[in-house]
Amino acid sequence: MSALMALEDFVDSTVTLFIQCMDELAISPPVPPSQLKDPINMAEWFQWYAFDVVGELSFSRRLGFLDSKSDVGNMKKVLDSFIQYASTVAMMPELHKFLLGNPLVAYFLSSPALVISDVTKQEIDRREADPDAVHVDIMDKIIQSQKRIGPQEFPHSEIFQHAVVNLSGGSDTTGIAMDSLIYHLLKNQPAYEKLQAEIDQAAVKGNL
Repeated sequence: MSALMALEDFVDSTVTLFIQCMDELAISPPVPPSQLKDPINMAEWFQWYAFDVVGELSFSRRLGFLDSKSDVGNMKKVLDSFIQYASTVAMMPELHKFLLGNPLVAYFLSSPALVISDVTKQEIDRREADPDAVHVDIMDKIIQSQKRIGPQEFPHSEIFQHAVVNLSGGSDTTGIAMDSLIYHLLKNQPAYEKLQAEIDQAAVKGNL
């Protein structure tokens, strides 16, 4: 947790961009119900935001979800599909050898399924092409750990594996946590009003 806190300042630009995106979607001033826009899929926006935050924390750069306002490389779609697959196979592991455990099936699914791995490989290649560049992120901590422990105990392949797990595992859990937060706030009016009052007070004091 302390390591993540040390990286908190590096995601400020992503937070600012997310707020800008929300401002663009907001309707101001209020309009009649007949003029309201379509509902906003906040679960999708939260995961786009989470992907970009994890990109900042891991690679010192956003992955482009908020900038493009889209699912870059279908990463979210691929991750959602894999989670559904993993939850099914975890209950019925014997199915795996007929599905992704089958080399023929995996071959035809390799292009979309490897998109997260491709992003990670590109970042590793970028670091290796410029080894003197200074980075303050999770990828740098992984690389420094390898240098400290040694390539025999910490092989190069584990740098890749750790980065992939961080990218794929960090985004969906963060997005789900934000979904849950909004859901429970909307279900709990006193908590919603208390939070709104605290935000309003902070805004008046210039603390936002």
